[in-house]
Amino acid sequence: LLESIYEFLQIWTARSSSSREYLAQIRRLSLLVTLDEGCAEAIVAESSDYPSLVEALYSHFVHIHGADASGDKSAHYRVQDPDSVFGFFPESKMLHVIRDGRDVAMSWVEQWFGPASIRDAARLWRDHVQVNRDWGRDNPSRYLEIRYEDLATGIAGEIEKMEVFLGKPARPHDPENGQSDLARALANTESHSAMLDISAADNISKWRDQMSEEDVMCFEEMAGLALAECGYEVSMRGNKRERLVLPRPSIHLLRVALKVCLPLVLWLSSRLRLPALRLINWRYPDEWRRVQVKMSRDRRA
Repeated sequence: LLESIYEFLQIWTARSSSSREYLAQIRRLSLLVTLDEGCAEAIVAESSDYPSLVEALYSHFVHIHGADASGDKSAHYRVQDPDSVFGFFPESKMLHVIRDGRDVAMSWVEQWFGPASIRDAARLWRDHVQVNRDWGRDNPSRYLEIRYEDLATGIAGEIEKMEVFLGKPARPHDPENGQSDLARALANTESHSAMLDISAADNISKWRDQMSEEDVMCFEEMAGLALAECGYEVSMRGNKRERLVLPRPSIHLLRVALKVCLPLVLWLSSRLRLPALRLINWRYPDEWRRVQVKMSRDRRA
């Protein structure tokens, strides 16, 4: 299982690599650092099932970086039942950051991993928000919801809420030098290229000037009720039933189709023992060779 986790991380981490320098930076800041630091055998020794393996993996990651707690920022493309993650870790908490879905959709459909249309983006955003908010109502002590817009315009107050929720003090916020090592590394990738230059306060309600009236109506028709429930201004409050709408042909749609096929390609390559990982990362085969974690075995009877 740990070998599979490491192998996936190598595919995922290098998916938008631009240089060997980036690969070295991001590897150190990812869970792969536990492989490089020789923690694999200890992680397995401390594990008896899936939850304990994940906890051991993060525990060693935290220790390497001199921290006392860890978190994971995930914005899954497909909606997932929170219990499929949080059910394994009863001490974990969810910090749910909600952003105006119309701004989300504008950014989302431009990404290689994004939905094929504004309508798909609206449906996915609505489902994401509603599923996580429902979980929060059932688990109020483990759930904190904040709005991206509030975070962008009043970060000090929102950080204070997080401190109370998590029971841990945050590092002092320095607006002049607020970029982390991770942010600087990710800024080398296409999908995060504006990370260091963007002004969060200027990144609010962009849809008003940049989204067509047709797309706004399409989004609100599908997710207007969810927008209103989250406190956003809407002209119509629909949550329409699903209906088949074929997306317009585009380069983005082709990328979506290729992405859907990737799991099948990786599965076939594994069954046929083809070097898919090496082909995916053909530019830097040495950095991203197949993972082989050597574990000592207790051979005593």
